[in-house]
Amino acid sequence: MPNVLQRFFYTNGATPLPIGICLIVFFLNLFNGMAITNLSSYLPKLVKTFNVSEINTGQYAGAVSSSLSVSRIISSIIWGFICDKFGRKTSLLWSGSGLAIATLLFGFTMSFIWTVVTRSFQGMFVGLIVITKALIGDIANNSNLATGLSFIFAANNIGYIIGPSMAGFLVFPAEKYQKVFAKNGFFDIFKVLLPNIIISSGLIIVLLVAAVYIPGKKRYNTVCTTIVLDIV
Repeated sequence: MPNVLQRFFYTNGATPLPIGICLIVFFLNLFNGMAITNLSSYLPKLVKTFNVSEINTGQYAGAVSSSLSVSRIISSIIWGFICDKFGRKTSLLWSGSGLAIATLLFGFTMSFIWTVVTRSFQGMFVGLIVITKALIGDIANNSNLATGLSFIFAANNIGYIIGPSMAGFLVFPAEKYQKVFAKNGFFDIFKVLLPNIIISSGLIIVLLVAAVYIPGKKRYNTVCTTIVLDIV
């Protein structure tokens, strides 16, 4: 890491973290945040495409919005167990792959039931925060642990911003960009697919890099660190 960046991120005497693993952790959590929040910018309009009345729109939107969080309550505990039992790399690849598939499937939504099911499916694979915290804990020591964890929180919050912002421009493309997307065409039928394809593709690319770059060992150093695996 260049000296300027090292002085910016680390205090004197701190051990620099492997920049490659930190970047993988950052981008995984970036796309994780985008997958969680991209729905928020178009949820009411999406619900109305299911022939739901104006009065009931809020009720249906609430069910869709909460479905991910409900399944996430269960999955966070499960992913913690999987992470400890099968190792960081294996659990990271499983969780990330499942989230990529679920996000892509969500993009093909055409009904309320499909939306709730695929959104719940996404929630079952939102384990990257827990897993990447454990991964950072394995490669960090007491001089750089907080810096390593900050990559996770920063990436997720950036994803929370980019996800709905990007989706707001890309959903219902046949209505907004009529010269590019044909009416009754593929992206007019699957009105919210475009941003979900981008998020899913981004996850897959980062996972391929992670599969090559991250070692398969369960522990990367002998330093004992304590991490509070709070769910954000």
